[in-house]
Amino acid sequence: MLTGIIIAVSLAMFAIKYETKEVIFYLVMAIWGASAESIEIFFGAWSYSAPDFIGIPFWLPFGWGIAAIFMTRAWEELKTFISFRRASISRA
Repeated sequence: MLTGIIIAVSLAMFAIKYETKEVIFYLVMAIWGASAESIEIFFGAWSYSAPDFIGIPFWLPFGWGIAAIFMTRAWEELKTFISFRRASISRA
């Protein structure tokens, strides 16, 4: 159920704003994040109580992808806010 919800959130994020570079970044981070966690699990850093595939749950790659896109979009919004704030201060 969690996997379905996270996939739905992913689709909603791309329905709101779709850019090819974000889709590529999502896929890359999903693979890299899940791979990194799989390696850490292999070496005993931690474990999941219900691993589905290579020591990680099915929803984890989608979670990494969502986090990457969220941080990218948050950074863009922050840059816009800072530039707007600087412009309004310089006019005052």
